[in-house]
Parts: sequence; structure tokens; C-alpha cells
Amino acid sequence: MKAPLTELQERVLNFQERLRKKGIEGALLVQRADTLYYSGTAQNVHVYIPRDGSPLVMAYRDFLRAQAESWTRYFYCTSVWCINGSDSVR
Repeated sequence: MKAPLTELQERVLNFQERLRKKGIEGALLVQRADTLYYSGTAQNVHVYIPRDGSPLVMAYRDFLRAQAESWTRYFYCTSVWCINGSDSVR
């Protein structure tokens, strides 16, 4: 069951507020439960959430699927395993 877009965005905004309150610039999420909770994709990804701005999803294998499943618009392909071989941020 896919979480609604507004819910995923609210999760990130709440997390960013906690980062600001603690004076932290950003967080790199690597645990699958965390990356799914904040990005919406079950792919093997890492998610960087800055204190301000949009999260960055770093996909390892199925880059296009991660893009389709996640709500954020910033992606980076980190491996030769990515379907289209792209290594650029969209």
C-alpha cells in the first residue's frame, strides 16, 4: 500500500523541523524501513534529507522504478546496475 504524496511530504517536513531544532544540516538514511518511510520507494536506496529543501534519493539498481515510486524529484544513480546507466540528478 503506497502512502499518499501529502503524507510523505509531511513526514519529511516534520523531520526537517527536528533537524533545524537540533542544529543539524542534514541526515543520510540508509535503513530500508527509514528510506521507505520518507521516500515511498521500496528500492535499495539511500535518502539524504537536508535541513531545508528537497530530499535526494540515491538509487542503486532500478533507477527508473525508484523514480516512479518516490515522490521526490531529485534522484541520483549510484551504480552501473541502474537500468538506464544515467548518473545525473533529474
